Amino acid sequence: MPRRLVARFSDPSFDPSSDRVDALGDSVDVSVVCEAVALGGEVSGASDASPEALPPPHPANAAQSASGATSRLTSFVMGHRLTPMAAEDTPLLRPATHADVPVVAAIWEPGWAEAHAGRVPDALVAARPSEYFLHCTADRVADTAVAEIDGRVVGFVMVADDAVDHIFVHPGERGGGVAAALLTHAENRIAAAGHDRAWLAVVPGNDRAQAFYRRQGWRDEGVFDHAAKGPDGPIPTPCHRFVKPLR
Repeated sequence: MPRRLVARFSDPSFDPSSDRVDALGDSVDVSVVCEAVALGGEVSGASDASPEALPPPHPANAAQSASGATSRLTSFVMGHRLTPMAAEDTPLLRPATHADVPVVAAIWEPGWAEAHAGRVPDALVAARPSEYFLHCTADRVADTAVAEIDGRVVGFVMVADDAVDHIFVHPGERGGGVAAALLTHAENRIAAAGHDRAWLAVVPGNDRAQAFYRRQGWRDEGVFDHAAKGPDGPIPTPCHRFVKPLR
């Protein structure tokens, strides 16, 4: 059964280097997991979850191990479901901060794999190891907005000039309006920067994403070779170019 991770970070006596974060309840609070890992605190499971199933401690001042922690956290996040957003809940959208990097990367990596597996060149898959998502998220904090529900980061969007670059929502929060809120935020940000039209790329075969964008008023202009970022230069990747007028 999914569990909620509860940490005593508000307790002045809490020591993240030695205290444990106990898994209790019936849902998963990913932001607490990420904070525990980032601070070096230990994360333990309840009686129905072995400690090995959870991310191990993140050693203090060990940046090199950050990508490994993110990879372990990704596996944990994808194995649990967040409590679905109630109809009356509205996600809080805010600019991302560097404290959000672990949870954003943990949502992004499996979301990207789900959307792109078998649909993009092998070279692009090879160029997207776990550390890519962590490092890119850290580099692009200023481009990123996150969606929060009850203090939990459950999705994010990145904008680059007139492009909606990346938008992902935790699987447990899909269908609750988070993606639409993030997309509207991105559209407004692009319009505020003086652009008359926004665009984004969707890989062929990602029918769910294409249907979502159409419902939000976007139009498919056809397939083009998207210059995806690679370690040695752009990697041509066939994508559908979706556009939307903003004025």
